Amino acid sequence: ERPIGLPQQLRNEQIGKKFIHATKMVEVANEVGDSSPDPRSVSSNLTGRDEEKDTNILAVSKLARAKAFSHNAVGAVLYKKGDYDKALHEYQKALKIRLKVLGPDHPDTATSHNGIGIVYYEKSDYDRALKEHLEALRICLKELGPSHPITATSHNGIGLVYEARGDYDSALYEYQKAAEIDLNLFGSNHSDTVIFRNNIGSAYYKKGYYDKALDVYQKALEDCLVMFGPNNPKTALSHNNIGLVYRRKGDHNSALEEFQKALKIRLKVLGPNHPDTAASHNSIGVVYGAKGDYDIALNHHQKALKIRSKVLGSNHPKTARCHNNIGVVYCAKGDCNRALYEYQKVLEIRLNVFGPNHPDTAACRNNIGDALRVKGDYDKALDELQKASEIRSRILGPDHPNTATSHDRLGVVYEAKGDYESADFERINALGFHF
Repeated sequence: ERPIGLPQQLRNEQIGKKFIHATKMVEVANEVGDSSPDPRSVSSNLTGRDEEKDTNILAVSKLARAKAFSHNAVGAVLYKKGDYDKALHEYQKALKIRLKVLGPDHPDTATSHNGIGIVYYEKSDYDRALKEHLEALRICLKELGPSHPITATSHNGIGLVYEARGDYDSALYEYQKAAEIDLNLFGSNHSDTVIFRNNIGSAYYKKGYYDKALDVYQKALEDCLVMFGPNNPKTALSHNNIGLVYRRKGDHNSALEEFQKALKIRLKVLGPNHPDTAASHNSIGVVYGAKGDYDIALNHHQKALKIRSKVLGSNHPKTARCHNNIGVVYCAKGDCNRALYEYQKVLEIRLNVFGPNHPDTAACRNNIGDALRVKGDYDKALDELQKASEIRSRILGPDHPNTATSHDRLGVVYEAKGDYESADFERINALGFHF
């Protein structure tokens, strides 16, 4: 499950009303037009020689700021709805006005950069996302200082990009900075503190620290239930994240219970075609696959694929994850050719988005190697599994559970080839004894 992006005070059950209200705000503000004065010309023209003219200039500037606020509000609602292209368009309109009226170093300008950054993150354009969040952080540190809520949001956005790139240590550092700021300002029972806490849990989860992740996620769930109640998207996210840890620890029944709670909330609050609903279908499918209920698993994965292909596009990493999970099910059913077809789609997307040295790319190569092993093509299987093992050892470290999995799969292939010495070597490495 993805970590949480831009903190917003918008409750999803009110999205429709807020969207209508924000749209009306834009319609009213549009009467101002885009010809707002440069802030420097405003200050230089306020000479007192023409009070009526000065008053008009200030009025135009105020209306322009209102227009920017309206575009930003619409962008926030569209982002919540998962309509990222339209959200980006609105955020960029707001930024254009704010740069012209307020200048590049105003806190409102930083807010626009953060909004644009989170949309680029959702679209997997991580270079642009990082650029926007870093610019927001620069403004915040200069104008607001290191202990402001918008500064915390900027750190959180930077952390999201680092996590997506597989740099989990840097992500954890940024999330902890964000959480520390918010905790000092608002205490533990604040919506943004819950967001940052969930993201810290996500970094721990990605690093393989499952017990730490579970502690963080359970605390986040307790806070969500108190602050938002049982039928809120943030509560659903906490249930889903707890389920992820249970699944990793092999407790499939507990995982399924948490995933189904998350799906029920998301269907009720977000609807059947939201990206977060797709994430729940994806998680439930993985558990059913692990339990051997392959037809149910495929049904959930195909629902997730349909949603993500429509909302995110066919070349998005989350769409790739659906193809990956469908491949895993087909491989388990013995249809290795269909599995390889799905895995090759995944590899193409991940190489394009993440490059060759990313944990998700390694996971795909591991799956391709496993399918080739089942087919009996041991040499090609070894090639893929060795690539996966090298990436994981370098990026995740030798003690990460996924690195151990790669060594174990290599051991299986070597044993199938009759190379028992190499098989023993890999399995010893899998147990954590490194040579």
